[in-house]
Amino acid sequence: MLSHSLLKKKSYCSCVFLDISQAFDRVWHEGLLYKIKPIFHPTYYLLIKSYLTDRYFQVRVGTSFSGIAKISAGVPQGGILSPILYNIYAADQPTSPNTTVAEFADDKAIISIHDNPHIASLNLQLHLDLMAVWYKKWRIKVNQSKSLHTTFTLRLPPCPMVSLELYTNPFLSIG
Repeated sequence: MLSHSLLKKKSYCSCVFLDISQAFDRVWHEGLLYKIKPIFHPTYYLLIKSYLTDRYFQVRVGTSFSGIAKISAGVPQGGILSPILYNIYAADQPTSPNTTVAEFADDKAIISIHDNPHIASLNLQLHLDLMAVWYKKWRIKVNQSKSLHTTFTLRLPPCPMVSLELYTNPFLSIG
């Protein structure tokens, strides 16, 4: 990752830190089942499918109850399988040969290091463009208020700004 020698060389390290909004609550059941079907034995696949399907919820406020609604996304809170299922769901996120990724659960850092600040940002932007497509496909939302872009360098100015665009409007501009 970012080493002391790279700072001594005065390289530009352009980084984006992304936080997934309600990550465990947004695991799309059909998408997760699609991903695990080819890798799990049929017995385990059916077990996980039964674990996720036919779940319902109801809201109580005081003595009033809402109607019963089906749950089609999310892994059960506190479930022993929930972190594993989330990791399987998120395991196929795109990578790029010109960036480095560090992840922990729903937090992600994407790092691009180059001597030229414009190339560092371009490499980072190309990776973010891949992520935008993946996030849209798998129904994942980035928490804008907890995500940021920064540059580590001993030079000035910092790297140009990058953005994460989902759908047709800029979803997240990080600068």
